[in-house]
Amino acid sequence: MYKAISFYLDRQPMLLNDLLSAMSARVDHSRVIKILETADNLPLARQWLISCQSRNLRSVNQALFSLVSLMELT
Repeated sequence: MYKAISFYLDRQPMLLNDLLSAMSARVDHSRVIKILETADNLPLARQWLISCQSRNLRSVNQALFSLVSLMELT
């Protein structure tokens, strides 16, 4: 699953949210966020992060906070 995320980042980044939504129940959210941060593509997954926010996971909340902070700076 995590290789698929990297593949989508390279080949079809606009479909990343669809992939993440489909795999959301089976992935480790912290690991996905780390992959996205390493690739410097966290803003691409904003929609997925918002949909996962109801799970109240620390990594998701921190990633969303960093995106909001980033948007306020620009």
